[in-house]
Amino acid sequence: MTPNPNFDLFARPQEPERPLHVSELNDRAAALLEGKFARVLVEGEVSGFLAHRSGHWYFTLKDSHGQVSCCCFKNSQKGAQAPRDGDKVVVRGKLTIYAQRGSYQLVVDQVRPAGAGVLLQKLEALKQKLAEEGLLDSERKRELPRIIHNVGIVTSPDGAAVKDFIRVARERDPTLRVLVLPTPVQGAGAANEIARMIRYASTRASELRLDVLVIARGGGSIEDLWAFNEEIVARAIADCRIPTVSAIGHEVDVTIADLVADVRAPTPTAAAQLTAADMRAVRAAFTDQGRRLVRLIRGDVQARLARLQRARLTLQDPMRRLQRLRQRIDLLAEDLERSLRGRLATGEQRLQRARAIIEAHHPQKTIASSARRLATLERRMQQAMASRLHDRKAKLGRVAARLDALSPLGVLSRGYAIALNEGIAVRAPGDAPVGTKLQIRLHEGEIAARVIDQKEK
Repeated sequence: MTPNPNFDLFARPQEPERPLHVSELNDRAAALLEGKFARVLVEGEVSGFLAHRSGHWYFTLKDSHGQVSCCCFKNSQKGAQAPRDGDKVVVRGKLTIYAQRGSYQLVVDQVRPAGAGVLLQKLEALKQKLAEEGLLDSERKRELPRIIHNVGIVTSPDGAAVKDFIRVARERDPTLRVLVLPTPVQGAGAANEIARMIRYASTRASELRLDVLVIARGGGSIEDLWAFNEEIVARAIADCRIPTVSAIGHEVDVTIADLVADVRAPTPTAAAQLTAADMRAVRAAFTDQGRRLVRLIRGDVQARLARLQRARLTLQDPMRRLQRLRQRIDLLAEDLERSLRGRLATGEQRLQRARAIIEAHHPQKTIASSARRLATLERRMQQAMASRLHDRKAKLGRVAARLDALSPLGVLSRGYAIALNEGIAVRAPGDAPVGTKLQIRLHEGEIAARVIDQKEK
């Protein structure tokens, strides 16, 4: 039989594949897109822009051949200016799927005008360089003087920025002197001119009596503001000898000059408010302080008058007070004399008692008494020692007599002998078999012998 290639006797039957839910399909597709397009830059034209009341932006990015939906959440806008329909922009974000509609979209975290990419790269590079040198550190920032009389402003003499600055400054403080240092604020060579004017104001600050230097211009595109992103301007601001205030563009515009200056104002108008004191508020504060001072002085004078009146009522005749003090001195002198006499008598009594105690315990008396006692003890000791020695000698004689009576040597002196077998006394014939060598100890000396015969009792 020809085997069926589509049938395997040992193969397991295939289980039917489980269908995916729509949400599962969208989740898998989103995972693939987010993994592949986690961070992309896309350039195109804005269309259908909508700023939702929640703060999020929704728009379509398109070119001549296609389009993609985009959303930019509020927390990703970071002060960026909202684009308008028809704007050419470059967006950065990640590609994902909006599951509720089943359509993919670009979640944007940065929006910038198209064509500004190279400038932004240069801006970031310069910012990094200046930061490494410490020019952006907050520790080097100087505070503005509390009282400002003269302000220099580096800006275009024909722009709206200088007009707004002077108008607001004069409204707040008519006595403030504003010195305009004219310079171009955009175009070729503007950065060099701005830096030159800043250095001029710095070197002649004392002569010009400048307290603060403001660098200002109105709003514009990144290209319009680029002169204030040049390194030469940043270093001129950092080297300025007097405090500096930057007021470049609108509040959302941040330039290198803003980062290096001691104080950043969001607009030229705000810079005028920072440098010009509100004289109406100052006059009101002075008036209020004057009224408070008058109230304090009046209260102090009244309190002092009351204290003076009380002092007058309690004031006494100095002569009468002096007489009382003299009487008190006389009484104290008498008390002192009585006290001294009493203490002297008490001291004499104590001295007599101490003298009697010392005489009763004179060392010579103590020595004589001790000598007599010592002689008595010495005689008693000698008598006790002689008696004990006599007793000991008598006891020793008795013990010696007993030892002599019991001594083996005493027995030997009477003609007896001791037979020893290897140092052991022979008491019976069994202790010395025939042939045993014996030592015979006599009263004087020893002799050797051999056993040749034995007899039992």
